[in-house]
This record gives sequence, structure tokens and C-alpha cells, in this order.
Amino acid sequence: MSCYSASMDKFARVVTKEMQRYGFDMSVVRQVKGAYNPSTSSAPITELEIPCRGIMFDLTLQSNGDYSKLGTLIQSGDKQILIQPNFSDGYYYDEEVMVLEPNKDYVQVGNKKYKIVTFKQLNPSSNEAVIWDCYVRL
Repeated sequence: MSCYSASMDKFARVVTKEMQRYGFDMSVVRQVKGAYNPSTSSAPITELEIPCRGIMFDLTLQSNGDYSKLGTLIQSGDKQILIQPNFSDGYYYDEEVMVLEPNKDYVQVGNKKYKIVTFKQLNPSSNEAVIWDCYVRL
């Protein structure tokens, strides 16, 4: 067990080092409903921005037809973003946002806002996710 834990610590250190070297600052944006107001019959929606660190890659279509990523057809301009969610690294602050919600949460990169289409956690130790793999769309 200690050998496995030590190898996971090394993996987490490599991810942190590469995120510091090649990653960029970005934000995860979650829309949060406020308390229901019976006089207006509505609940205000606010956006919660959580700063984090990520790396972005282009997704490409195959030249001979459509390509799918996790059961979703890729469209022109779609991206893959790897996000480091560790609380101890100082890039992810809000303990309330433990898991991203596809088609609800967004990723803010500069002045562009991408909707999260798919979300997958990479957590080989099954304790704490080391990296999040997101497929996003403008």
C-alpha cells in the first residue's frame, strides 16, 4: 500500500510541475441559484468563479467523417481542457465544487466562455482526483 501511495504522490507532483510550466490561469464558472423570493416568483442566479490551472488542446475531426469523444460528436472549435483540481496546490479554492457538471458549468479562459460538454476524473488512487479531463465548446 505504501508503494502505491508513493507512486501516486510522484504522479501528483509531475502533474503539478507540468501545470506550473505549461498551464495557464483560468476559472471554472458555476451558476448558483439563490433563495426563492415569493414576491417576485423567482430565484436570483449568480455566477461563482473558481480560479484554477489548466492546459488546453484542440480536438480535431477525422477527414473521413465525424469523430466522437465520449459519445458526443465533435464540432469545429471544440477543445479539451485538463484541469488540476487539487486543493493543496493553491489553484482550486472552493471546497463546494468537488465535481464539474456537464452542460451546466462553464470554463472561462481569457474573454472566452466554454460550456463543459463532458467531464471525466482521473483518480487512479480512487481517493482524490489528480486531473480532470473536460471536453468544452464555445
